[in-house]
Amino acid sequence: MSKARKLADLLDSAGDVSGGKIADDTINSEHFVDGGIDNAHIGDLAATKLTGTIADARFPATLPAKSAANLTNIPAANITGTLPAIDGSNLTGVDSTTVASSAPGSPSTGQLWYDTTESSNKILKVYNGTGWDIISNQPIGSESNPAATVQDLYDNSQANGLIWMQITGYNSGNAFQVRYASYASKGWIEILYSKAAYASQATVNHPWGEWVPTSGDGGFLAHNVSSGGLNYSGVDSSSIRLNASGFVATDFALTTKSSVTAEGVTATGDNQSSAYPLTKANVMGNSTAAPIVKILDYFEGSGTSVHIGTGGTTSGNTYNDTDAHFKISGDSNHYEGMFGRRDNVIPGVEWGIDGINSVGSTYAPNWGYRNNAGQDYSGAWAGAWQSGTGAKTGYEIASDNVLSVWLTSM
Repeated sequence: MSKARKLADLLDSAGDVSGGKIADDTINSEHFVDGGIDNAHIGDLAATKLTGTIADARFPATLPAKSAANLTNIPAANITGTLPAIDGSNLTGVDSTTVASSAPGSPSTGQLWYDTTESSNKILKVYNGTGWDIISNQPIGSESNPAATVQDLYDNSQANGLIWMQITGYNSGNAFQVRYASYASKGWIEILYSKAAYASQATVNHPWGEWVPTSGDGGFLAHNVSSGGLNYSGVDSSSIRLNASGFVATDFALTTKSSVTAEGVTATGDNQSSAYPLTKANVMGNSTAAPIVKILDYFEGSGTSVHIGTGGTTSGNTYNDTDAHFKISGDSNHYEGMFGRRDNVIPGVEWGIDGINSVGSTYAPNWGYRNNAGQDYSGAWAGAWQSGTGAKTGYEIASDNVLSVWLTSM
């Protein structure tokens, strides 16, 4: 069939493409002549009649700038280059990392959280379906990242509780667990607790031979230590003797706790007259610097036994200050402090804070122990603040009224 014949089949008498001529046949390549179909009449063609593949040569090198709103099924392999800076909030199937000081709500398994709670130790965590696993930068105070100082813990807002420390010169350089607390704008660690009472007034069994020696200079001893830390499991008392180059005590806190594992320096056990905790601020008198240093050295483990107060003036007794004493603001009572020594007697029969406001007289302690078997003032008390010769009834050391000592190096 000639080209002229083919064209004649498509044209009407006016020379235009006739829709009727193509109603039953699909236009294909054999119907095209040089120059193509008249653009003015291409709209007459039904969409169902346009089939086949348009040759690449029919497309211009650059497509015109048209809307792509209706484009679908674009192969991913054909999307290349750099994405524009657009809001990705509606993207799905993309793992995201939440950067915040609090965990994201309703997390999905595998979700990442960059925890910014600690200013100097930000942590990357992943949600395992039930909780957050740390995958980088273990927090200060953890077993894999023990703190070197209480300052580090305090600066990172460490919560009260058991933490790990690694102090130069202590525990052969190994990390150990210790109870930490913040109090009075400082970080503290617990070095002694005791729930130990006397079996009877005639049977004195604490704390001599435990953290108080029965001979020697009366210095502070370690007792019931667990891997370098206090033993909080199944014992009546436990103490650690730091005596380490990496820890220099700057303050002490003598307090009470409502249980062995209770947190914090603030007294949660008995606390008459709101006297506890007692710190170096409660050591008063005309000359307090030396007695304070001696108490700090004693509890730190670098010094010997200590007696401060109004009792004893033995010549050359450098451990006794006849003026310094324990006192609280607004109260006229003042008490001696005897930690393993009374006057120049080592070991002494008192350990703790005296219980009578009288020069040279010592009876049942307000906080601590007295070892005078058979005497009504022999026993163990904590949390009292009263002057009297008898027992401090109602303030007995027990599992719900635990004697506790804390130190800070801040």
